[in-house]
Amino acid sequence: MSTRRPSNFSTGSTRKAAGVVPLGEKVSGEKAAEAATPAAMRREQENAKARAKIVHAARRLFVKRGFDAVSMRDIAKAAGYTPGALYVHFADKLQLIHAMMQEDFRAFDEGTAEVMQIADPVERLRVLAQGYVRFALAHPHHYKLMFMTEPPDFVAAAERDDNCMFADADREGYNACRHTVADCISQKRFLPQYDNVETVAQMCWGCVHGVVSLYITHGKLPWARFTDPLHSAMLAIDTHMSGLTGTRIGDATTGGTR
Repeated sequence: MSTRRPSNFSTGSTRKAAGVVPLGEKVSGEKAAEAATPAAMRREQENAKARAKIVHAARRLFVKRGFDAVSMRDIAKAAGYTPGALYVHFADKLQLIHAMMQEDFRAFDEGTAEVMQIADPVERLRVLAQGYVRFALAHPHHYKLMFMTEPPDFVAAAERDDNCMFADADREGYNACRHTVADCISQKRFLPQYDNVETVAQMCWGCVHGVVSLYITHGKLPWARFTDPLHSAMLAIDTHMSGLTGTRIGDATTGGTR
């Protein structure tokens, strides 16, 4: 996802006072030398740890209550800081949410560029789906916030090029899926009836999201008798891909995965 800061997110003077250099600001001469000292490096490490702790506490609260119901004071209490300490690192709640979403989507995007190099679009789509599932099951709190919670509107619609939810469309997981689906259709790898890129991409997304979201939210229900979610999701992917292509993909007919 984009690392650009939306125009209405200011770094604030408090961050400069704490020795945090705003993104994009050049460090020169005396400042550069100061930043390289052991004391400055320790301070930067402490700042990074504090930010990580704050983001972690905020994420858990947002998952439980939603974005609107959580205040900076709530986050400070959960993280073990005073409210004033939070503003040293984040100008406001919106900036904190933006930083958190950037971090989560960067983690989600890891490996996507490598997968997009797979020449066979059917196998590429399968591997993308498998990666989606593994991320969701490994990071359920991140996943719930990213894909199961309505995000705040960071900026006005006219400024969405700088919004972490909309920028760098070519790197978003959904667009990787969409472009791969388009490749499958153009190469006639799908059955003729599956010829709409948007519809098929959303079908693929719905397939993996359905399995993992059910497990994340209802996996502990005794009457549901959930089996291994990774196995179920991989089998669902292969079954779905087999239906799209009209051929056997993986071990969809035997209940295993390749």
